[in-house]
Amino acid sequence: MLPTGAASRLSAGTRRTALLLLVAALVVGGAAASAASRAAARWPDVEPAATTLLEPLDGTDARARPGSPGDAVVALENADGAVTISLPRHPGERFAGLGERFGTPGLDGVLEGRLLSSRPTDGTGAANGTSYSPAPFLLSSRGYGLQLDTLAAATFDLREPGRVTIRVEAGRVLAHVITAPDPAGVLARRSALVGRPPIPPSWGLGVWKSLIGGPTRVMADLATLTGAGVPLDAVWTYDLLDPDSGFGWWWPIYRPVAIGAYPDARAMVAALHARGVRVLGYLSPFLVPGRPGFDEAAGRGFLVRDAAGGVHLEPWWGTSGWRAYVDFTNPAATAWWQSRVSHAVAATGFDGAMQDYAEDAPLDGRYANGMTGVEVRALYPVLYARSAHVAAERARPGATVLFARSGYDGTQEITTGHFTGDQTRDWDPLTGLPSVPAGMLSGSVSGWPYWGPDIGGFLTGSGEHDRELWARWVEVGALSPVMRDMLGAQHDPVGVLTDAGTLSLFGAYARLHAGLGPYLGDLAVEAHRTGLPLLRPLWLVDPDDPTAWVADDQYLLGRDLLVAPVLRRGVTEQAVYLPAGRWRSYWTGEVFGGRRWVHVAAPVERIPLFVRDGARVGLPPAGSLGLPPGIATG
Repeated sequence: MLPTGAASRLSAGTRRTALLLLVAALVVGGAAASAASRAAARWPDVEPAATTLLEPLDGTDARARPGSPGDAVVALENADGAVTISLPRHPGERFAGLGERFGTPGLDGVLEGRLLSSRPTDGTGAANGTSYSPAPFLLSSRGYGLQLDTLAAATFDLREPGRVTIRVEAGRVLAHVITAPDPAGVLARRSALVGRPPIPPSWGLGVWKSLIGGPTRVMADLATLTGAGVPLDAVWTYDLLDPDSGFGWWWPIYRPVAIGAYPDARAMVAALHARGVRVLGYLSPFLVPGRPGFDEAAGRGFLVRDAAGGVHLEPWWGTSGWRAYVDFTNPAATAWWQSRVSHAVAATGFDGAMQDYAEDAPLDGRYANGMTGVEVRALYPVLYARSAHVAAERARPGATVLFARSGYDGTQEITTGHFTGDQTRDWDPLTGLPSVPAGMLSGSVSGWPYWGPDIGGFLTGSGEHDRELWARWVEVGALSPVMRDMLGAQHDPVGVLTDAGTLSLFGAYARLHAGLGPYLGDLAVEAHRTGLPLLRPLWLVDPDDPTAWVADDQYLLGRDLLVAPVLRRGVTEQAVYLPAGRWRSYWTGEVFGGRRWVHVAAPVERIPLFVRDGARVGLPPAGSLGLPPGIATG
């Protein structure tokens, strides 16, 4: 629920958005893998009304309310202004959720003993417990999910072995204890509360390439790619500036290619459309002094204010200057900003954009609807996402993709794409390539199914010249819902166009991803109807198998594809756990029985990939991809 008095200051549409936001608290903690593997092999039945499940602490009062089958609703109140509860934590119990989290897909492992926050924050967050896209939703392997309805900051304390303690900085909170015959049923019931995802256009689950540097450079690079037979659905040209809409990223970050000048944005988009690709731009919730739109927005009171009543300005690294936030709690400001986004889509012709930032709405800002910055922090990503979604749909219904970094409950039903944030180009398990599958899986369990990570990462790291690292990143990207690379804040990295070998590898995996198109489309329809994500931890399909809860460095893409990415340098043989059923190696055709470990060859150019025997996925034959050998050495 909204903090007392806040609801009266919100419009009807915003109240609905806020209500959706308040429905997610998924905490997943557990014991050691060996203990989990000894646990009983069944998804247990939990009595949601059991007083031993949700224990109020520190003066918190808990009262049951009428709920639907499988959804026990508990009203929590504390006159001191902060609700505190605990959940029992049993040996072998595993937890998942809480939004996009890095480290491991479960909330144990490297996150064991940490304090996790539900406040959106800019940063990968593995070290400090924050998230770009948190969700107050916790799923337990003991057979239940806990969903909290609150905009307030919450912490989930996994430091005690016998319990999880949850503190919400609000005097009133609704908690939903959700049960179902299996984890998929819990996710379905939870998604009915927060909203189920839309179905993106088919190209929105395709192959996208980042191209920058001005018209001549972009068109030449596109010709190189298409000439090499790389199937492309979209081009992401983030330096393509459109002053009338505010689209575009104008400061240099990628050192090998200078930011380009585009004399006519509309003509550039039309030229790319003529080559058969969609065009994605760049969007943020900021306006910058000296850039188009700032003076008008400031003069009309459309920007977040400071305590003195002036525009709230803060330093921004990307511009060596300042930024100000659009105040989306102001209906007039929202309408003005939406008109600019609609112009980018309808007049300039963009097919969508990266929807960057929005995690750090100023805590000391003054907002038009009277809410405090603490209250708005979780609401801001939702208002931002909804404003852009409405504007794009108004211009071209069902035809655009906005892929976001930030999120909170309430964005699930409007988000057509998601990226994993700013990874470093290295093998670091908390911030580099190994963190990517974990972020996608935890985010998927939390209600966002359409992930496309930055192939190669965004921030520079120790692996800029590591061809093996780049190849493994391409493989993960190809076996994600969206295959998309990123020309990020790096100096001289290995990339798609480095040489014939890298172009050949990217092209081979692009063809593999393109073959997944119909399969991914069917999974998107399933996600829209049931809330079941495209990327799935093994336990989501086989919850009765205790090993499925601990084999968390691999995942399923739908029910029929098992992916075991190589996430450590120098590995050329991989141990893979196969769930129940019979599985065929995509590369060799060999068939294996399930619920067992197998060891398979994993040369640098080949990701371990298995197809459920008899499934009709539509992948091209492995021999037709044209994979180059020796990619690690060039």
